[in-house]
Amino acid sequence: IELGEVEAALARHPAVTGTAVTAREDRLGDTFLVAYYEPAGTDPTALRDFAATVLPRTAVPARFLPMAALPRTAGGKVDRRALPAPPDRDESAFVAPRTETERHVARIVAAALGVARIGLHDDFFRLGGHSLLAIRTASRLRTELAVDLPVRLLFEAPTVAHIAAAVDADEATGAVVIPPARPDRPPRASSGQQRLAFVDRLRPCRPEYLVTVAARLRGPLDVAALADALREVVTRHEPLRTRCVYQDGELVQLIDPPDAVRIVPATADGDVTEFVTRVSDAGFRLADEPPLRVTLAGIDDADHVLVLGMHHIACDARSIEIIMRELGELYARRPVPAPPVRFADFAEWERTWSTSAQAEAQLEFWRERLRGAVPLELPTDHPRTADRDTAGAAVEFTIPAALANAVTAIGRDEAATPFMTMLAAFTVLLAEHTGQDDIVLGTTVTGRPLAAVENLVGPFMNSVVLRTDVRGGRTFIDVLRRVRDSARAAFANQDIPFERVVDAVRPRRDPGRNPLFQVLFELEPHGGKGFRLDGVAVEPVLADRRVAKLDLMLHLDEQGDGSYAGSVQYATALFDEDTARGVVTGFLAVLEHACLDPAQPLAQRQPHPVTEPAAPPVEYLVAADVYEATVTQAEDVIADIWADVLELDRVGRKDNFFDLGGHSLSAIEVQARVQEEFDIDVPLRALFEAPVLSELAAVVEQSVHHENATASSAVHTEGG
Repeated sequence: IELGEVEAALARHPAVTGTAVTAREDRLGDTFLVAYYEPAGTDPTALRDFAATVLPRTAVPARFLPMAALPRTAGGKVDRRALPAPPDRDESAFVAPRTETERHVARIVAAALGVARIGLHDDFFRLGGHSLLAIRTASRLRTELAVDLPVRLLFEAPTVAHIAAAVDADEATGAVVIPPARPDRPPRASSGQQRLAFVDRLRPCRPEYLVTVAARLRGPLDVAALADALREVVTRHEPLRTRCVYQDGELVQLIDPPDAVRIVPATADGDVTEFVTRVSDAGFRLADEPPLRVTLAGIDDADHVLVLGMHHIACDARSIEIIMRELGELYARRPVPAPPVRFADFAEWERTWSTSAQAEAQLEFWRERLRGAVPLELPTDHPRTADRDTAGAAVEFTIPAALANAVTAIGRDEAATPFMTMLAAFTVLLAEHTGQDDIVLGTTVTGRPLAAVENLVGPFMNSVVLRTDVRGGRTFIDVLRRVRDSARAAFANQDIPFERVVDAVRPRRDPGRNPLFQVLFELEPHGGKGFRLDGVAVEPVLADRRVAKLDLMLHLDEQGDGSYAGSVQYATALFDEDTARGVVTGFLAVLEHACLDPAQPLAQRQPHPVTEPAAPPVEYLVAADVYEATVTQAEDVIADIWADVLELDRVGRKDNFFDLGGHSLSAIEVQARVQEEFDIDVPLRALFEAPVLSELAAVVEQSVHHENATASSAVHTEGG
């Protein structure tokens, strides 16, 4: 709609004698409309209400500024250049903090948002806050106010008034302090390290858990300074030089000296991307070597390729930002504050927290939240196999800044972050695509609950399940409100490690599927500067690694100009490229529909067909089978092992290990016991592929028979 049309619509108000509408940009780069009008006595609220009746939602100005007289040129036209810039906020609604606590909270929140000041009743999310910033702000509030403030407060009551009231009411229970880990024993592994070590043991050296950061460096590179900077980074952040080893059945951290990681010189022959891919594709033996390799290849004296190859057991997305930022600062010999705690300290603190009442309350939330949940049954182009194939590909796309800004504005009206608003559009698409109205998918969170670990490297990232019931959701606004509430509740209970949620919910285990969700949604807010080296031009190089951790993932990366770089990553064993492109087209179509009129019934929208309609969903949670006694010696032995590990009175031959309460760590214990009892090598994955006792016993018997046949053949050969 043209600005002149908005002006003409406002001019129809009987009390208005003149109007001018301009487009402005806020500090986040979002475009919004400002309506200037005369005479000044007209009530702005009444004019806003009137505008809502004669204009589409997205054309209603965000600000209404009364003026005694509009500035005009000599020819009598409105002088738009003379129109004053609108204030940063609607001052008529501003209420200053009154108490000391309110002033402290306001200062911390304003600093996090990057605004000069914040009012008592201003909404954190309406001022540009997003989910990641809320989590970081909660950490800073805990640290600076010396209180254990739950992050849920920022989602449930995101104003200075409510946060300060919680502090004064002593809802928080005192400052959280992470004590040093015991020096007389190897520190125990964190939940993230346990999860990734278990996955590696189940499927060793899989490429989907390798991380590559590579750059072409053009200019006079000081190799010695780079080596010194790397050594300092590795010294500060122990996970980069930590081996994870099982000792007495428990995973512990063996921290090597900083010299364990050094820059390895190489020669980059041929295509640089191929070189980066080749160097970074080598897997890691997590018990035998540090999870970081650094390679520097010289093309000539002023042209180098730097490759950092890592395993996720050492880092996550936030960690990579920290590593590259500190590497640049230390290369320039600028001081960088040391982290206040070690990762080993955090891992031990996490163990203690996991037995707290707060942790149990979060677990109970997830038990209730996911009760009766069923997985998304995405229609696939190829049949699903028993074992998941990790080969993947991606379709990239862009959400233009104009569309992104309009979507953000819709969310802001509903106190929803861009993450929530984009997720609502994806949820609408998935509901149409699958024919299901109970949408369960996943996302990732930084997993850094305290300010002390904000700038620490390690595998903090956690997975969170998002469940939204869209039944009866007639409009996009309906779905957005449900997604907003669902996301806020999930993020308020994000501290429990994902594997503990899985153990508590006990879904049916399937080696061909990720537990609880197979579709992931991620939105990364604009991060700023990226990797920089003084005096050197840095050009990122992406490894050509085509993997898919899940069936489908939609990733959005906010750009500096307000647009979003998006990608749909998909498992090529299940989907064709045309289907992935259909997901992109359908997602953009939902966004465009929402911007035209988010209150329009979704039933009036013409859904974009992605693939054929889905088959009815399968049951996700299953009841235990009726007890059936064991019949073979192998079944007897394995039943005794299960009963001992799971603390059960009896185990039947048709019982499922995971339905009985088994989980990843207990599976490792069962594997070790079975190998000891039968003196055979049984892979950990056997328990996931054959979780029923009789099936596992058959696998063991087959292995024993094979071992005996091999030994007999060897004896026969020696005597022959």
